[in-house]
Amino acid sequence: MPSDRSLQNLKKAPFKPLGDTALARKPLCTKVPQDVDDWVRALPNPSAWLREVIVAAAKQQFQND
Repeated sequence: MPSDRSLQNLKKAPFKPLGDTALARKPLCTKVPQDVDDWVRALPNPSAWLREVIVAAAKQQFQND
C-alpha cells in the first residue's frame, strides 16, 4: 500500500497551461509505427512537437470540412 507521501503528486494538477491556452485534462494517446516512435522520441522536446503537429493538422482538417 502506498504511503500518504507518494500520493501527494496525485492531488496536484498534472498539466499547467501553455501561455494563454489551457491543456486538456486527459492526454491523447495512440500507437504509431516503431520507426516513427523512434524519430519522435529522439527530438529535443517530443511533447511540444507532437502538440504542434496535432494542432496544425486538426486546424487544417476542420477548416477543410
